[in-house]
Amino acid sequence: MQNLVAWTLVASLLGAIVVLLFGRTPRLARWMALAASLVPLALATYAMASIMTGTAPDGHGCGPVTGQGYKFHECHEWIPQLGIRAIFGLDGISAPMFWLTTVLVTLAIVFAWDETKRPNQFFGMLLGINVAVLGVFAALDMFLFYVFWEFSLIPMAFLIGIWGGPRRRYAAVKFFVYTFAASLVMLLGFMYLYFNAGQRDFSFEAVQAGAGDIALDAQRWVFLALFVGFATKFPVVPLHTWLPDAHVEAPTAGSVILAGILLKLGSYGLIRIALPMVPAGAKFWVPLMFVIAVVSMLYASIVCLVQRDYKKMVAYSSIGSMGLVLLGIAASVATGDPLGLVGANFMMLAHGFISPALFMLCGMLQHNLGTRDIPLMGGLADRLPRTSFWLVVFSMAGLGLPGLAAFVAEFQIYAATWDAFGWLIFIPLLYLIFSAAYYLWAAQRALFGPFVERPEVDYRHAYDTHWFELTALAALFGLTLAYGVWPRLLTELLAAPVGAIARLFGGA
Repeated sequence: MQNLVAWTLVASLLGAIVVLLFGRTPRLARWMALAASLVPLALATYAMASIMTGTAPDGHGCGPVTGQGYKFHECHEWIPQLGIRAIFGLDGISAPMFWLTTVLVTLAIVFAWDETKRPNQFFGMLLGINVAVLGVFAALDMFLFYVFWEFSLIPMAFLIGIWGGPRRRYAAVKFFVYTFAASLVMLLGFMYLYFNAGQRDFSFEAVQAGAGDIALDAQRWVFLALFVGFATKFPVVPLHTWLPDAHVEAPTAGSVILAGILLKLGSYGLIRIALPMVPAGAKFWVPLMFVIAVVSMLYASIVCLVQRDYKKMVAYSSIGSMGLVLLGIAASVATGDPLGLVGANFMMLAHGFISPALFMLCGMLQHNLGTRDIPLMGGLADRLPRTSFWLVVFSMAGLGLPGLAAFVAEFQIYAATWDAFGWLIFIPLLYLIFSAAYYLWAAQRALFGPFVERPEVDYRHAYDTHWFELTALAALFGLTLAYGVWPRLLTELLAAPVGAIARLFGGA
């Protein structure tokens, strides 16, 4: 299909505008939003399936850009005086994230089916995030990448600031300021790469070709600037403090999008831009990446153990999971073996299934009981059996139960870590113990044991699961199981593009 990426973006944008303007009742807004989300989902699924089966077209280029290695490549002139073009393309790294975005936006709309507060604006913001994030994952021009990157902040800030909890304005401002300030540091790295290329061309291909002449000392600082921007979006310690506030105050659908999609922008940018553009700089900072990854994993896990708020515990668990992604990246950079990068990308997808489901369940507990305070619960398995079942299932998925997607990712990352860092692997291995402890302990306290009715908990309005909640959870579990049982669905896609990046660091 010619210009598939552009049509996907246009469909998402038009859907957001139509819902904002004409979704005047909750019923109309939700059905319009669902219909508008299904079009990008269908196009992204077609693109994913075509790339998996080897039937995807290469597309077309413009000027010197060839799009080698990308499918559905397209190039449109935009601002020729500055060498800025709308260049898009998908490969084994970006296509799964592109598809995951459309899946989660659709499921977030389904899960938020009973939203009645400004429903046209609420669903319009979800579709607006769809446009921005799809653009980030498909863009092959640095200027265009940065525009989409910054645009993604706006609808999420509104979702938190309007539909969030009691401290929503504080959380929205903190989210915006942190991520925007970090992206300005990243922009400095972008501009250095652009001017160093010596030609008016923002395309990844042209900038990377020029980056080969950058001196080692300059590469170190450029990579550090890029790393600050991307790592804040992960986020990893010590750039993480915006995340717990954003998650706790965000509406459930906002947390689904934030955990499932927006956190992946940082790791994707690090893999797509920072590593291939300045590989010598990345190699120099491997010790720093290793330390930050391990600290993020262990610190987040220990904090999870002492959390009372179930949603805040899940928020901190995301920091640990993304620290694991950074560990895989550092391992591949250290050795030139693609296994760590494959595991990192697999973890990005697995976390994109599991963490949104856990946030959905936290939202269900809040709506059911009026609280997410773990010590105030207890004995819920008898009163809310379906909710309890899904909470146990996704807790097991989160701790890396074999047969589910996170286990495959963790196994690959730890195997690569052993090759890269040897006996130091026993430090990040503690993460497996801590993650099992906080997931199982939280589930045990909330769901099992004797039931004690407490005045702080509203049992009168408790319900188990609505059809739309069950639909979203079942879909995410099906994907978690499919990729856990059949990891080749992703690993075969990743082999070529990840191998090309690994070869920059001495890989075979």
